[in-house]
Amino acid sequence: MGKGERTALLAVGEGINGGDASLVMARESSSSRGHGKNQLGTLNGCFVPCTLNIMGIVLFLRLGWAVGQAGILEVLLMSAVGIALAVVTVTSMSAIATNGSISGGGSYYLISRCLGPESGGAIGILFYAAYAIGVSFYVIGFSTAVQTTWFPLCNQNTNGTLVGDLGDLSGFSDTDPFLLGSSSSDCWNHSSPKWLVTAIGSGGLVFLLIISLLGAEFFSKFNVLFFVIQFMAIGVGLVSFWVPHWFTGEDTGTGEPRREHANFPHASNWGPHYTKSESCNNGMCNFQSVFAVIFPMVTGIMEGANLSGDLKDPAKSIPLGTLLALLAAGVSYLLLILSMGLSFSRDVLITDLNVFQNAAYGSKYLVVVGIVISSASSALGSLFGASRVLQAVARDNILPVLKPFGYGSPSGDEPRVAVLFTWAIAQACLFIGSLDAVAGIITAIFCMSYAFVNLTCFLLCAIGAPNFRPTFTYYNKWLSLFGFVAAMAVNFFLNYIYAAIGLLALALIFLYLVFNGPVTDWGDVSQALTFHQVRKYLLRLDVSTNVKFWKPNVLMLPENTQKGLLGFCNSIKKGGLLVIGHVIVGDIKTKSKLMRIVQAAWGDLCKRSRVKSFAQVTVAPSARLGYQFLMTAGGLGGLNFNTVALPLPSTMAVDHGDIDERQSDERYDTLREHLLRTDVDDSSTSMLLDVRTCTPALETQPKCIATSSEFCNIVADVALLEKNILVTANFGEGMLGRKGRLYMDCSSRRNIDIWLIAGQHPQDHAQDTLWSTDVDPCDMEFRGVSSLLLQLGKTLHLSRIGPGGMRHDKSSHSLRLFQLLPNVVGTTPEEEALLMRAQERLVEVAEKARLDVEATNLHVLGLAEASRWAAGVCNELTSAEAYAAMPGQQRCEMLNALFSHDKDDTCVIFTTLPSADPTCADDEAAAREYVRDLNIVSRQLPPTVFVSAGQPTAFISTAV
Repeated sequence: MGKGERTALLAVGEGINGGDASLVMARESSSSRGHGKNQLGTLNGCFVPCTLNIMGIVLFLRLGWAVGQAGILEVLLMSAVGIALAVVTVTSMSAIATNGSISGGGSYYLISRCLGPESGGAIGILFYAAYAIGVSFYVIGFSTAVQTTWFPLCNQNTNGTLVGDLGDLSGFSDTDPFLLGSSSSDCWNHSSPKWLVTAIGSGGLVFLLIISLLGAEFFSKFNVLFFVIQFMAIGVGLVSFWVPHWFTGEDTGTGEPRREHANFPHASNWGPHYTKSESCNNGMCNFQSVFAVIFPMVTGIMEGANLSGDLKDPAKSIPLGTLLALLAAGVSYLLLILSMGLSFSRDVLITDLNVFQNAAYGSKYLVVVGIVISSASSALGSLFGASRVLQAVARDNILPVLKPFGYGSPSGDEPRVAVLFTWAIAQACLFIGSLDAVAGIITAIFCMSYAFVNLTCFLLCAIGAPNFRPTFTYYNKWLSLFGFVAAMAVNFFLNYIYAAIGLLALALIFLYLVFNGPVTDWGDVSQALTFHQVRKYLLRLDVSTNVKFWKPNVLMLPENTQKGLLGFCNSIKKGGLLVIGHVIVGDIKTKSKLMRIVQAAWGDLCKRSRVKSFAQVTVAPSARLGYQFLMTAGGLGGLNFNTVALPLPSTMAVDHGDIDERQSDERYDTLREHLLRTDVDDSSTSMLLDVRTCTPALETQPKCIATSSEFCNIVADVALLEKNILVTANFGEGMLGRKGRLYMDCSSRRNIDIWLIAGQHPQDHAQDTLWSTDVDPCDMEFRGVSSLLLQLGKTLHLSRIGPGGMRHDKSSHSLRLFQLLPNVVGTTPEEEALLMRAQERLVEVAEKARLDVEATNLHVLGLAEASRWAAGVCNELTSAEAYAAMPGQQRCEMLNALFSHDKDDTCVIFTTLPSADPTCADDEAAAREYVRDLNIVSRQLPPTVFVSAGQPTAFISTAV
């Protein structure tokens, strides 16, 4: 072989350092998933493919050069590091592969089934790209070897004699074996070999295509033939090294022939002697650059796992065949490193890259054939493996566009469509020619694959999953962790730029699949890790939260709920907890199946509406008992709710003015269209969505809260448990904003109104019955219900929900504070002064609470002004006694008229929840009157929230 080898073959592994070509990719192939499974054994299905790929072309063309540059000891160290990393990776891979059945896809399958479709899909897509491009690398090496050996180009030397690209041959006889095949009559008179290399490569690629299309059985038979020829070539080389003799070599850089001597064991090349080299990017070589060139000699260890779908007994063949291949390769590399280092001078090793074939005793052509076979077997492995990776990725629907490549033949499940596509990519790359720019990235991809296999094994061990019981027991979680760190360290040590590019590509694909990947039931380890971390931090989470970090953790009790309430609770929690507590009244013996269906329905509704919540469904003899269970056992440690949202029982129509017109805006889907989509995987879930209300359909069941007294008892239970309660009304069906997120249907309106009706003393946190007149107009502290009202209003304000449910950088809402003083009329100078002090106090409260309220939106009302706002409902009030003497229903009508002031631009109203009369617990008539009064107050209003504080505590922090 002559000087032309520098175009690709002589630069094997140099892509890491910017050389001409590269063997910087691993030689794994993927498994096929059998319709009719192949039955390969340990020898032909694992040992032979792994050994062929580990002992590749680097052994023939770069090992001697590495010994000359780094010396025997450093090359042995490099080999030891590479083989140690390979052994650790193999033990991790074997543990994963023997923990159950394994299908085709190699590393992609192992990683995806443990780390999930995002990590596995990212690795699989990059793997396929690396394999497909790698085919062309190896084919270029193969065709270059054929061209330079049997079709050398003719050049004219200084004496005018045509020779075969070998420089001046003066001093050699015409019968010297070195000149055979190099005369002017046996060379090609052409200025560039590119067209010839491409033609030879295309023919070889067609040959490899045919083998791949014929299937795994045919592939394994050719591999055995390749294995025999390659080891014969290695054996001839070793014997030639050990027998002292003179041979004709060459300076590969200049093409000048020279006499060289094999003098085993007298040569001494134990230490390094680094020189400038084209293989080191035309710079001075060092340990890093030499290691980068020969590192691909330890790749190929996953070839057996890649063929797992074709193995008769993968659990036996993968560990045994791969470890035996590593042992055989390790012994061979040890013998070759020592033999080369002790047989040739350093100058010969560094300058004659063809010393392996030139020193062959007798004829060099057996070694040349070994080199050609090595390139061809690597190309075949890449073509064979790439197609199986593509088939596995396509079948998992990682990218729907790849679905056609999931086809497998009836016999052996051969991925013939994927093979043809991969061949087309390789042929296109062959026409392009130089692919050196991506060579280093391919090496980075395979380093990452080894790292992720080790990481997977470590995580499976670390989480202590009882079902991780591999039959291969010679592994250790700490060794796997070391393997992960070592693989990533080697990746960056070889070339940090290519490593960073590879990780960036992996991260981008991972992020894409996080948002667009398929939903699987593979049981990836991320769920177990999440559980482990959640449990760990739940144990550390303090049950009592400092007021500075208080936020609403809401239990929503969906009694015939309107979806607007669900959107409201999702907004009001502001990063807190939202639990949907659904009670099915009945016997668990007959309702257990319905309970599971309702649970799935809520989960599907929340997912498609982008509501971040948990659903908890229970069966109980009554609504009260069910809600008692949810309120007392619904939390977990410090992750518990502090607020209960319960819809107000109502049969009154809801009027939101222009909401229907806005909801018809074609920019947004209606809620009904969104929730009645038919592309739901679980048919039982689809059936559960009621065609009229789009809520989980329970129309065949009795009403959950059957009576008004039961409602009052539930409210009383919430107070006994010291939870805040939100009794809600008029929230409607909601609307869908950007990306299908569910919001209140009034979210486009500008104002959030907070009505402070009955003041309360800090030591008395019970609300006054129907807003009594026993009030100190200036006694409003940051405690109890007043503090909670302000905090809830501001929290909704901070959610930044604007027109159409669109989220904005800054809230488009404005807070408005109203304080009604039911014991101040406001007609005398003293009362006007009192109203002025109350106004100043309200401004002070707003400033201390950092509510960001405009001065024009702060209103303190005396009874005189309040009655003017409510004109038509009541006469002008001239005394507090007149207000106190008003019938309860009329007082509610007045409050309704007050709340209706400028309601057309109001998004939501917060006000105080009056406590019910104690007789409501047992007296249905009294309870019905209490519910009626609340309905009167909220009639024809925007969404309204009646608020009661569970404890006389502060909800707004005023200190840093």
